[in-house]
Amino acid sequence: MNIVARGLTAVAAGLLSLVAQAAPAAYPNAGHEAPSSSFVAQASGELVGYYTGLAGGYTDLVGVRINGVDHAAGLSSHGSAYGDSFVLGTVSAGDSLVFFIDATD
Repeated sequence: MNIVARGLTAVAAGLLSLVAQAAPAAYPNAGHEAPSSSFVAQASGELVGYYTGLAGGYTDLVGVRINGVDHAAGLSSHGSAYGDSFVLGTVSAGDSLVFFIDATD
């Protein structure tokens, strides 16, 4: 194999190895309540949460407040498996979203 072919093969292998990966960011202030953050829904549809497998000492559920109204909480930190999903609610574009954690014990 000549030098040009080897170079092209290396570049192609490098480009093909680029895979999008996502992981939850580690919370830097363990043991302290996170500040409230609000978001605006960019599209209409179901708002779905996914469990990432990080559990603590308490049993926690995640929920969302849509336009000031609390919706059902789910994805138990002790009863969910990695990748489990939960429909947090249905939103319309422009809705105000505030996520919360419900510690049950």
